[in-house]
Amino acid sequence: MPGQVREGRSTVRFSVRFSVRFTETMAGMVRPLGAAGPPLQPFALAGLRIEAAARPGPDDGLPGRVVGGEVRYLGRCWAVRRGSFLALARAADGGRRLQYHVDAANDEGRIDVRGVKTLTGGPLRWWRQTTTLAVAVRMDGEARISAVGTLRLPARGFARQLTTMRGRPSALAAFGLRFPRRLPLRPRSEACRAGTSHPL
Repeated sequence: MPGQVREGRSTVRFSVRFSVRFTETMAGMVRPLGAAGPPLQPFALAGLRIEAAARPGPDDGLPGRVVGGEVRYLGRCWAVRRGSFLALARAADGGRRLQYHVDAANDEGRIDVRGVKTLTGGPLRWWRQTTTLAVAVRMDGEARISAVGTLRLPARGFARQLTTMRGRPSALAAFGLRFPRRLPLRPRSEACRAGTSHPL
């Protein structure tokens, strides 16, 4: 399947074969922006069905797509229609990023969720950074962000995620080797993140 990545003002196209499949669930709290009511609301990306490539793209990340799952928020559920996933692509600051984009809908409207896991390096940070997703939420096609927050993948959820890994043995082995090799070893300063309210 064709894919693309932007480099400067040009777009590089490349061929993607989604050969690894797994399911991921992350939950946490988000803060609605400019709205009266409780300051924090429960939020979950439940049962995201992700198909990923074992071969890296031009940005050295492992591209993928989200083909199913649910968004749970405000006591409602939205079914995932489509989405994208990019594991450990190079970031401008020298770190790595895992990026998620989910487009979901129900009978009442749509919800758009964009998330990022930011890796600044150092083995002692790997677990926290690979299991913490900063999210921005947009409702019903609006351009403005309506809520921001943080979701987490607990240890039990990660263990369950590993049991959902599917694919040819060669593809699973390649993905399993290339993922940890992209984790940055040298710690980088997180000061640039601390100075912003949200990374999305």
